Amino acid sequence: MDYGKLNTNHIELNITAFDLKLLLENLRKTLIPKVNLAKVELNFVVDEAIPSKLMGDPIRLGQILTNLINNAIRFTHHGEIRLTVKTTESTELKTKLHFEVSDTGEGIPEEDKEKIFEVYHQSASSSDLGMGGTGLGLAITRKLLDLFGSKIDFTSELGVGTTFFYEIEFDLIQNEMETPKPKAFKNDTVFENRKLLVVEDNKVNTMIIKILLNQKGIEFDLAVNGVEAIKLFENNQYDLIMMDLQMPIMNGYTATNKIREVDARIPIIAMSASAFQEAQEYALQNGFNDYIVKPFLPDDLYEIIEKNFIPLSKNVT
Repeated sequence: MDYGKLNTNHIELNITAFDLKLLLENLRKTLIPKVNLAKVELNFVVDEAIPSKLMGDPIRLGQILTNLINNAIRFTHHGEIRLTVKTTESTELKTKLHFEVSDTGEGIPEEDKEKIFEVYHQSASSSDLGMGGTGLGLAITRKLLDLFGSKIDFTSELGVGTTFFYEIEFDLIQNEMETPKPKAFKNDTVFENRKLLVVEDNKVNTMIIKILLNQKGIEFDLAVNGVEAIKLFENNQYDLIMMDLQMPIMNGYTATNKIREVDARIPIIAMSASAFQEAQEYALQNGFNDYIVKPFLPDDLYEIIEKNFIPLSKNVT
């Protein structure tokens, strides 16, 4: 759906003030469990001269970087994945940044180099550690960069690694009133006497969610598809359900509709890789109370949980 909307020019950037360095740090933290599973290093090298506060679309920028780093993880089984961000041009009003995602992975075979941005194309040499993939990541990335007025390119050597790179020009913040305001969520929130049902089929996403919920002492059960979710729901009491939308056997929409036939009040949060407004609106019109984009930041997960089931809170000393 994301690719279809991009391909028909139905998507526009949502320009807002954002903190680039905070975005990159949160992205790094989110990806650490996945690179640990792949047993590779993840390093970010960011030019200290880059202004932190920029005008742009942080959601789309984050999606581009996530797609490229996830792609690198799938094809890298030793060594390092590195994100490099540096300034190439700068004025009082604008700055142009150069982004590179490099890896020490398999490299791209010569016969695949003309095809890697095609829809659903995946290299025949892939062994992705069971992390999955739709074959749309690079195609969506190229379309998203078109929105920024940018083009992606790459260099690759078989058995040595690959580097994808592009440049984006951002406006600088001229009015301090535009500076992003911190979220209201407090890290000292403690969740007690609550139980979640998490419905997610991707092993890496499940591992990340388990880590984050355990850090807050949140009790939860896991299901890998809608059929399992309904069985657990029928036999247990839950305060909130986190539901992936795309799953085998039974997807999140069907499972949610069946749960709603029994309980119209339990909060159900949609989890999806789609960052597009239309996807969120569709979910909210079809039985879901809220929506979170994967991969999500820890505070985003805690905030949406706190908002939807109103947990007990206390200060941790």
